[in-house]
Amino acid sequence: MTAIRIVKCRALVARAWTALGLVALVSAACGPRPTSAWHAEAGYRWRDLDVRGGRAGFTQMGSSTTGIAFENTVSESSLVANRILGQGAGVALGDVDGDGRVDLFLARTEGCSALFRNLGGWRFEEVTVAAGVGACGRHATGTAFADLDADADLDLVLLATTGPNTIFLNDGAGKFAEHRDLGLDTTGRGGVTVAMADVDGSGKLALYVANYNAYNIEDRVPPQQRAFSQLVRPAGKDQAGKDRYAVMDDFQRDYKLVDRPDLGGMRLSQRAAADEFYVSDGKGHFTREAMTAGRFRDATGARITETAESFTLGARFADLNGDGAPDLYVGNDFEDRDQLWFNDGRGGFRLGGWTAQRQLSNSTMGIDVGDVNGDGLLDLFCVDMLANDSHQLRTQIPTSTSFPKQPGDLTSQLQYQRNSLYINRGDGTFAEAAQYAGVAASGWSWGTMFLDVDLDGWQDILVANGHLWDIMDADVQEGLQNRLNSFDWRRLRWQFPKLALKNVAYRNRGDLTFEDASLSWGFGLEDDVSHALAAADLDDDGDLDVVVNRLDAPALILRNNAKAARVAVRLQGDAPNTQAVGAVIRLEGGAVPLQIREVAVGGLYMSHSDYVASFAMGTSDSATLVVQWRDGRRTTIAGVRGNRMYEIRATASAVTPSANAASANAELANAELARSTQAEESANSALFVDVSADLRAHTHSEAAFDDWGRQFLLPDALSPLGPGVAWFDTDRDGNEELLVGAGKGGRIAQFQNVGGRMAPTAALFPVAAASLTGVIGVAEGTRTRLFAGVSTWQALSDSEMVAQPAVIGMTLHRGIPAAAADALVGSHASATGPIAVADYDGDGALDLFVGSRAIPMGYPLPPSSGLFKSVNGRFVHDTVNAAELNAVGMVSAATFADLNGDGHADLLLAREWDSILLLLNDGRGRFTRAPASWGLDRFTSRWNGVATGDLDGDGRLDLVATSWGRNTPMQADSARPLVVLHGPVGSRGEQEMILARHDARIGGLAPLTTYARARVAIPDLVRTVGTFAAWADSSVEKSFQTQRGKMSRMKVVTLDQTAFMNRGDRFEAVPLASEAQLAPAFAAAIADFDGDGTEDLFLGQNFSQTTIGWPRADAGRGLLLQNDGTGKLVPLTGRRSGLVIYGDQRGAAYADYDGDGRLDLAVSQNAGATRLFHNRGARPALRVRVKGTASNPDGVGVQLRLVYGERMGPVREVQAGSGYWSQNGAVQLLGKAAEPTAIWVRWPGGAVTRVAVPSGAREVVVSPPPR
Repeated sequence: MTAIRIVKCRALVARAWTALGLVALVSAACGPRPTSAWHAEAGYRWRDLDVRGGRAGFTQMGSSTTGIAFENTVSESSLVANRILGQGAGVALGDVDGDGRVDLFLARTEGCSALFRNLGGWRFEEVTVAAGVGACGRHATGTAFADLDADADLDLVLLATTGPNTIFLNDGAGKFAEHRDLGLDTTGRGGVTVAMADVDGSGKLALYVANYNAYNIEDRVPPQQRAFSQLVRPAGKDQAGKDRYAVMDDFQRDYKLVDRPDLGGMRLSQRAAADEFYVSDGKGHFTREAMTAGRFRDATGARITETAESFTLGARFADLNGDGAPDLYVGNDFEDRDQLWFNDGRGGFRLGGWTAQRQLSNSTMGIDVGDVNGDGLLDLFCVDMLANDSHQLRTQIPTSTSFPKQPGDLTSQLQYQRNSLYINRGDGTFAEAAQYAGVAASGWSWGTMFLDVDLDGWQDILVANGHLWDIMDADVQEGLQNRLNSFDWRRLRWQFPKLALKNVAYRNRGDLTFEDASLSWGFGLEDDVSHALAAADLDDDGDLDVVVNRLDAPALILRNNAKAARVAVRLQGDAPNTQAVGAVIRLEGGAVPLQIREVAVGGLYMSHSDYVASFAMGTSDSATLVVQWRDGRRTTIAGVRGNRMYEIRATASAVTPSANAASANAELANAELARSTQAEESANSALFVDVSADLRAHTHSEAAFDDWGRQFLLPDALSPLGPGVAWFDTDRDGNEELLVGAGKGGRIAQFQNVGGRMAPTAALFPVAAASLTGVIGVAEGTRTRLFAGVSTWQALSDSEMVAQPAVIGMTLHRGIPAAAADALVGSHASATGPIAVADYDGDGALDLFVGSRAIPMGYPLPPSSGLFKSVNGRFVHDTVNAAELNAVGMVSAATFADLNGDGHADLLLAREWDSILLLLNDGRGRFTRAPASWGLDRFTSRWNGVATGDLDGDGRLDLVATSWGRNTPMQADSARPLVVLHGPVGSRGEQEMILARHDARIGGLAPLTTYARARVAIPDLVRTVGTFAAWADSSVEKSFQTQRGKMSRMKVVTLDQTAFMNRGDRFEAVPLASEAQLAPAFAAAIADFDGDGTEDLFLGQNFSQTTIGWPRADAGRGLLLQNDGTGKLVPLTGRRSGLVIYGDQRGAAYADYDGDGRLDLAVSQNAGATRLFHNRGARPALRVRVKGTASNPDGVGVQLRLVYGERMGPVREVQAGSGYWSQNGAVQLLGKAAEPTAIWVRWPGGAVTRVAVPSGAREVVVSPPPR
């Protein structure tokens, strides 16, 4: 190794700057220089960094220190003429003169932009005039530094609202020459953000311009001239005889007609400017390529035939699917949906389909990519305008339109006014998780970026926000409605208050959640209007500092004070891609196992960060850098040390580029991903394969029902809660059939098991007069009986409700109906939810539990549920236990299980707005509540499902309870519970409710329900509250002081999907992994799905029919969690599990329907297709068939464990009714940790037997002991 002293202030650079009329003295011009020497290695060099730092966060460097006196201002007269000028101007950071220091370019909306040369030691000097980059008088916006002409220096791209967009070529010494003849559009189309990438692997950088519009027509045409009839004329009839319209000739440049059935039909919309895509010759010249030229294709692969006009604010190139080629994300304002374009590896782009992103931000402004969870995949963050201040949150009316959420609608990418955090699943799809992560609301936001501020290895998020006018202020909007003629229409926006906000910093906790560190990090100290931000190492210490371009305030220069060890990396690529754009840098073995950065040009809102990447080293002594170059080569450097800067040349790559660079990159990306996830993602290794085609496209139908028409403030609809699903041997031939519940107007579906294949059969039950809920089957000798719960939630009158039984049943003989369906349990004052059976009184016959889900028109009042004893084939109400179940609450799921190991069936109830209720059986069929010391009472929630299983293999049944997760607008914890206040306070005296949570700002319970909706349902609020501001600043106790005597309250302290570990005399609550919290869950099915001898868990996820204005909860795809052998449940990706279900999953049940010793899975969906998954990847388990008594032939209540000499496996119980409205198969599959010697059996009543397992046995029959 040779030590080389680098004199960075080269004489050439000094002479060049002297020629520009700047400081001539080398020492003065360059300032303090690093004293460390460069050390040359094979293909790279390194030097030590001078790391000092202090407390994590930023220090604002004032102009007296830095010499940067810059303020972006816009005159009121200019804003009156063109409001778009208030959307800010950008910042670009890069070393323009080759002296090794990062220089700073700030765009200005009015006047001249400015370039500041970095002198070192936090001193800068303005060199705008000498450098030739002032670009005065053009309303500059987006900007970026890039080597456009392959000469290894940084040129400048500068966009302008009203034009021209131009290129400034650098002579290498920091002097620029403006060129308007290099191909960019110069007319002014409202350019905002520029992004560049090597899209085809040629090394030449393509350029994308995100255009908004150069002006807003509402600043030019008064409101009285903008009526639909004044802008649109009739244009005859179409072929169907429907009226046609056309925009009048004088307005066709500014308006267009859009057919939007979801918004009520034909809609007049302002025209936006089309975005621009340019290809490069690698020498600085660009050629615009039409979006319709064939490069861009829609989600079906068809060529784009019409150029989209969208109000685009952001564009970002990044490899989002791991194939080595840059994909493109385009963020749009208003109802123009964002676009995710996947690169085909050859420079062509295909629009991602609805599976890629289920929902979108309504007004995407800034965009950035980063790996937030350390899995080596780039995630995506988009910012919008949802307030993070509780006052503004309750006083602002979103600009977005609340779209109806139709049952069964999977493909609509609904938009919501909030930030979006897209977690990359690694298969071209993303789970939106902003609400779970705590980053959904950052105020009216513009620029954003990922940056590991504290150098702990996790990428944090910074957001610039604020606006000149709070046009969402509801009180001002309503106050202006009848006074519009009192104001100059051009200045109407000045009636709204200024929205000066504090910038936001989110610290990544490393668990997919973030905490607000704005104040503690010194990032959000001032109320201002900030637009653009970018990062660079301005002081040469290896961490990244930040520059923010604000409006009507000096630019912020923020020094990063991180003191943790770091590794800085700069790449040198081959011409023409000299900055190595598109290369992916990984640090393995630093502060966290894997960190990843991708080299990018622009892509931040109006801005561009420098090319140096910074990584956290932590306490590691050594790490490995891996560079995957855009052309497919790879460089690996082992022995990387902390607090060093590494410069790596592309010529150092050890891997020879393939003739097909995209193919080589894909191979490398796949190899890295497989290695980092221990081959979990390997193709052909999926546990399940989808065989839903065997069900002949069976689809549950859900009739549309307006839940909010009766109770306007319901948090969620209660009509779309089914169906359940069951495996049951209806014809007693030893093979289990599949049964699926039905909605109102449907029929229970049965699929006959014919030699391990499912075949649809004639419907057994009549057309359902109401939605059916739980479905279970029980055997009685040679006969079988099928039960189904009946929900009367949709009943429109008391008479309609009374006309429906609570449970219907049908008796079959060898699978054929022996009689018509009849009422097993008569009508009830509430809608039935779950049903379950067990012999709880010890007489040998199976008894019935019927759970009440809700009272029609009475949510959330607590209904009563009931137990029914089997007496001579009939079910008779158990009055002994009636008191325990009187007003027990809204029961969403139920199962019988022996939780205390005494041989008697206890009863578990999952309840909404309450706790999991465990009723212990005294052995004689009388139930009492488990003692408070057992711990379940403390965990109140909106529970959906409950299942039992021995997760830790200790012989005790643990619980898994499903709820709504944490990826919703509702949040809850013990310190700040979620509260519902309810009472007969509606306009007609009906039950209504207000959701609330403690707000420290007002020191009391604050409403989550919007005032706009609350005052409709409870008109008295108009008198007692009156304004949005009063609603925002008053506690619910104050707002409802006149109704206080009528209202009750309930609270929940968690919404987590939770495992409750049975410790014998108590339960220990363990929230499931973050992936399980990203969507509501209903079904829970616990079994050994992989055959390794430990119990795994499947969750059925998603719920679409949320309250108006709240987002669809659809980030789940069904989730399989694999037991690691200790009871910890580890989520599997959809690629590994094979379970990918996008709809609203409800019931789930398992059975080995083809007898291969592997558990298969059926999942029902509300208003969606039933899904059947055949297990092909598990190790074959031991099949155990219980031969029970005549009145309980399937052995419901029997518990089983495999015996391995002195130890035993987990306990499994035969149940009829569990999870969520479902029933698993009666034949049990017990996974084998080794070869078992026997089966331990505990029979109802407590008797224990052992049954020997012959060597090599695939199936064992277990019979009861003699009486």
